[in-house]
Amino acid sequence: MKKLYIIILSVTLLCKQIDDGNTLKQSENNSTVKKETKLVLDTLCVAVKSGLRLRSLPNLNSEKLDLIPFKTSIQLFEYGEKVTIDNISSKWAKVNYLDKFGWVFSGYLNWNCQEYEEKDALNINQPNILGKYVDSIHGEEYFIEFKNDATFQMVIFGGCEDNGCFSEKDFGEWKLFNNLIYLKSRSNNNLITDVAIFYISIQDKGALYPIDNEHSIKENYGNDIISGWKKK
Repeated sequence: MKKLYIIILSVTLLCKQIDDGNTLKQSENNSTVKKETKLVLDTLCVAVKSGLRLRSLPNLNSEKLDLIPFKTSIQLFEYGEKVTIDNISSKWAKVNYLDKFGWVFSGYLNWNCQEYEEKDALNINQPNILGKYVDSIHGEEYFIEFKNDATFQMVIFGGCEDNGCFSEKDFGEWKLFNNLIYLKSRSNNNLITDVAIFYISIQDKGALYPIDNEHSIKENYGNDIISGWKKK
């Protein structure tokens, strides 16, 4: 009888250990899933050639965790306070680089880090850009407006049908790097499928031109490239 009791007790303890192990493993798996499914707000790349500091907290006095190299793509998980650094107003952003979570200044991040050289591009800063650039062909009701909060809105000529003409609208964010203006849609991905890139022409006295066909915005059923629009 005593031997039977010992056997039953041993089996009970063994089953409990297995159950505890499975519970721990399930907990670890759940933790991994949560980590993998953390919401990604955006994916951008480091747009400054000197690299971008990863910091422990969203301020310039916090610990430097690492230096993220130029053109490195990183995912953004959270936005912090808006600040102005080097005359650029943007928010701190929480990112993950080499399994290190930290904060970077998002004003040094861009959606496209390919390098372009346009000799006709005017040397510009944010105040140069702000305002409306209007359609010289179809009329001033069609425009792209760059705002001080780094957002834009636009109304472009869509085309004409039997019952009249129509317009298309979009809004989103813009950034300035190396005299080029980058636009990212937050509304109508049919107009800007990825990133639109413009410059302000020296020869055409401040008119807005796309850097190339791939990064242009097209009106009139997608047949005509927007170019030569001038500030109102």
